[in-house]
Amino acid sequence: AGSVGDKIKEIFTGASSTCTNKYFSSPYLKQILCDNLVPQKYIDKIGINLQFGANTTWCAGLACTYRLMGCAEQTYDIEAEIIKATGKAEDCGTNVGLDDEDCATFAKFVAKAPAASKRSEPERLTVESLTADQREEALASAVVAMEQFFGEELKDNFDEIHAMFPEARKRDTGNAILEQLQVCSELIGLGLQLIEGAINLPVNVSDHLGPCGTICNVGLCALNVMCASHAEPLLKRVNALRSGLCDELHCAKFIKAPPSVCQEQTCDVEIGHYNTDNCPPPKTIHQPSKTTIDDCCEKCEDLCAGQQCPELTCPEPELPLCASVIPAKNDPYACCPQCLSTCPGEKIAQCPPAPTEAECQQKGLVLAPSRPGDCCLSCQPGKCAGMDCRNAPQTAQECAAQGLVLIQANLESPNSCVECCNRCGQGAAPQTDKPNLIEGSASTMTLALFAVLAAIATLF
Repeated sequence: AGSVGDKIKEIFTGASSTCTNKYFSSPYLKQILCDNLVPQKYIDKIGINLQFGANTTWCAGLACTYRLMGCAEQTYDIEAEIIKATGKAEDCGTNVGLDDEDCATFAKFVAKAPAASKRSEPERLTVESLTADQREEALASAVVAMEQFFGEELKDNFDEIHAMFPEARKRDTGNAILEQLQVCSELIGLGLQLIEGAINLPVNVSDHLGPCGTICNVGLCALNVMCASHAEPLLKRVNALRSGLCDELHCAKFIKAPPSVCQEQTCDVEIGHYNTDNCPPPKTIHQPSKTTIDDCCEKCEDLCAGQQCPELTCPEPELPLCASVIPAKNDPYACCPQCLSTCPGEKIAQCPPAPTEAECQQKGLVLAPSRPGDCCLSCQPGKCAGMDCRNAPQTAQECAAQGLVLIQANLESPNSCVECCNRCGQGAAPQTDKPNLIEGSASTMTLALFAVLAAIATLF
């Protein structure tokens, strides 16, 4: 019968520039179309006849698209999976094997079709502009998405979500088809905005679903390569929804593989030799285009070699948000860390409009986040509600061991975020031991820890 590798036809052409597009070359795309990343019961709730997996039309179509564009590594990887599932390689011929009906169905999975005319196209919704029905559907769709994709990770959070948003229960989602469950759904994005703005979750679900989510990015850009005419109006609409929240989505197009000039060249390693284990970030795997004689072989390139990273001194958190600023990389392939806030601008942009200081003062409150890890400002009883003081010293003895004294938190009128927590510093004499007052129950502390970890995770 031969091995799986024996059944895969070698690619002798060059590679299209689309092969290196960050969305179309993303391993996430294979996970969506060939590995059942998206649960079938989630797809069924959209009310479309669509299946993903190694033995489906869409996985075969992806393999053929990669082959016709000369993307050797992606083709070999996916075709190996297809052979394991079906016993034979996909015969691509000169097309990817997808018809207009296939494309129209996949488009319904990605995003809701825009209105037929510009006059009837609705303006972009906001949390504040949602009607009661839209709010119900946004919350119901977001909760269904969270249950299907992150049910295990969020199993301890759903009771709190339903308690805080009881209107999400008003819409029966048992076997109902939800009109706004597409992976780029505007209402899913708004529902997640409501939930994530109110509750610290261990997973930032909006990184994956909604107009700014990874599944939306990859799915829509895959549609643009494989079914361009169906993707064009959706891409325009989704980019309108992303405005002010995340960068505009620039998707690659289908470009047929150019001829290769490397037939007589030999390489030290075969295509597919390098992976993130033997070529870990920030090193990058260079896929050869085979269009020039000096670009015939796969390489592991260390573009950061010899680069000296400057020492970082990140600024202290600032009132009123008191978001931590940490040295970190916002891209695993970046050479050097940067000072990054745990509340980056795109996360703050998802917050509802903050009240003014004057509005808070009228209520006898101040403008501050509601808890550690919260990136949104609201009227709170004190400026220090957003500070995480769990690692602060609690006794004078802790500071004395460092030759310092305990400086107690100034919770009444702090001039800076650092004053919200006990700290060790220079002084004439130790002060009376006094625990931080910003302490909560064990569950509150756990949520705060999750919030900080989740906020930092979004930087990578």
